[in-house]
Amino acid sequence: MVLLSDPITTLKGVGDKRAAQFAGLGIQTVFELLQHYPFRYEDYSQMAPVGQWQEGETVAYAGRVVTVETSRTKRGKTLVKALLEGPQGEVIATWFGRWQLDKRLTRGKALFCVGRVNARFTPELVVARHEFLSDLEQAAHYRRIEPVYATTEGLTSRTIQKSIDQALKALPQMADLWPQGAGLMPIDAAWRCIHNPPDAEALEKAQVALKVLEFLLLILWARERGAPAAGGIAHPVADDLSPRYLANLPYALTPDQDRAVQAIWQDMASPHQMHRLLQGDVGSGKTTVAVLALLRAIASGHQGVLMAPTEILADQHKITLETALAPLGVRVSSLTGSLSRNLREDRLARLRDGQIDLMVGTHALFEPDVHFHNLSCVVIDEQHRFGVRQRRLLTEKGVNPDLLVMTATPIPRSLALTVYGDLDLTLIRSMPPGRQPIQTYAMGGHKRADLYEFIRSHLAAGERAYLVCPLVEESEKLDLQNAQSLYRELAEDVFPEFGIGLLHGRMTAAEKADVMADFAAGALQLLVSTTVIEVGIDVPEATLMVVENADRFGLAQLHQLRGRVGRGRRQSYCFLISDNDSREARSRLALMSRHADGFAIAEADLALRGPGELLGLRQSGAGVFRLADPVQDYALIPKARDIAERMGQAEEVPPLLAYYMADMRKRLIP
Repeated sequence: MVLLSDPITTLKGVGDKRAAQFAGLGIQTVFELLQHYPFRYEDYSQMAPVGQWQEGETVAYAGRVVTVETSRTKRGKTLVKALLEGPQGEVIATWFGRWQLDKRLTRGKALFCVGRVNARFTPELVVARHEFLSDLEQAAHYRRIEPVYATTEGLTSRTIQKSIDQALKALPQMADLWPQGAGLMPIDAAWRCIHNPPDAEALEKAQVALKVLEFLLLILWARERGAPAAGGIAHPVADDLSPRYLANLPYALTPDQDRAVQAIWQDMASPHQMHRLLQGDVGSGKTTVAVLALLRAIASGHQGVLMAPTEILADQHKITLETALAPLGVRVSSLTGSLSRNLREDRLARLRDGQIDLMVGTHALFEPDVHFHNLSCVVIDEQHRFGVRQRRLLTEKGVNPDLLVMTATPIPRSLALTVYGDLDLTLIRSMPPGRQPIQTYAMGGHKRADLYEFIRSHLAAGERAYLVCPLVEESEKLDLQNAQSLYRELAEDVFPEFGIGLLHGRMTAAEKADVMADFAAGALQLLVSTTVIEVGIDVPEATLMVVENADRFGLAQLHQLRGRVGRGRRQSYCFLISDNDSREARSRLALMSRHADGFAIAEADLALRGPGELLGLRQSGAGVFRLADPVQDYALIPKARDIAERMGQAEEVPPLLAYYMADMRKRLIP
């Protein structure tokens, strides 16, 4: 008998060397071994006739040897070919580099083979592995759905499977964790089915049970985290900075912005730590709301921090905030990975001494030598780029500081409440006054010349344009537009009279900053870019967005790109170029043309093809989901929530659930 908590060295054949190999996969206990789910399966349960095989597919075959011949390739490798016959038909089986195999392949010998079909001339099976059989009836033992596991050096999928089989046989029977009537496969049965599926139907039921369990764990953990934190900072209910900041704004807050600010200020006045998610469409004014949260902290003598996912966005935030807040006496600085050593050390010293009120930064803020004097408000922009661990690293820079995370990713409410379940949710739907809806058109590449003339007229009127490509440089494998080639073509042949810039992720931070500064200042009128500009870039004069090969992007990503224009009072346009005539591609791009609201796009995309394009949610659940995908398995969330409600009324926590929860705390909270 083995226990879930036992080290894997308890298992036969797992010594120190093998245990070290398992540790490379993050496996040290029997429980962790059982959670190492197959990443795919090879279905050998149906052994199709040779005549039905397709070029390149992996198949299983059982037969007897008729003839064998051995030769050598041009590179000197042994090549063994055998004619096999069996119930599936005749086939030539080929082995490469299997010296002396021909001596075992005697006439009449029965064997089971798995390999890739080469059907260019006559049916041929390039054998990857084989097993000798005492008779053909023994092949029934191999007609199964075979799991394939992620491996590491010295550790094969077959070895992992043998250890898992041994663990499952030695485990004692466990009480199930599901409440009565849940209608789900018991978890210990699901373990057995997912690692050794008897058939496709049982495998699907096992996967559903384990996916629901992962959603359930996240919901329960979120409720645990949602309990008010002791010792939070109670900020004053009023301050002298916010009214002055609001008075300087060229517009009044929208009703949604005002409601969001009041909810945040109410949280900050409480003695408990705030955990709030601010979800708003691109251009809805989330940053203004965040500034009012930061000012409430700074006005009471504390520090604030604003975290951005990219240096471009961090630099933009720093410039914008410094311009708006310096007249109020707020000292703003930034910390990014590209700073020189001397400049970085100077800013860290001033931050530590309390001489910086608001620090804007990137992942560089996570470094252990970053210390605040008295941090009380943390704002994380584009929350979907960061996981739970990273949020925790930043909040640990203070003593239970208030936490506000923001995202422009349109996520249906039920999905957001699960993936971001440890956060209170505030939504901004309305847009600031004066913003005009962006006119969006899907078009084929044959209209590019007309489009260029349209762009020329708008650039001549002082406006600016983005042209976004899916690739940085030309690819031999993909026939897609690339930024470098398009940049050269536009600069030399199409728009020689205008300043044209190139921006992509391979450039240094300084190079990117220089290009963006020139574009914002008007020295460049047209910017050819990859998706590096998708998040947060704010140039009010930019009114034209062109996306090449638009069918290659997700809808949420297209909506983010479109949000780079329409940030001023001029009419803006978005052109989605695609020569993909498939029904799915046309339907998705038509959605973009019809809808300006990111939340409407998300809901429509769910209805059209399932929740496969909700950007970034997988990373938000990093450390939780081994099997479930919070996007693809969206439909299972209501089941998990219902079970969570029922469990909340139970007097005792099932032992197996308690074990799972303890494991998740260990993974999520380092």
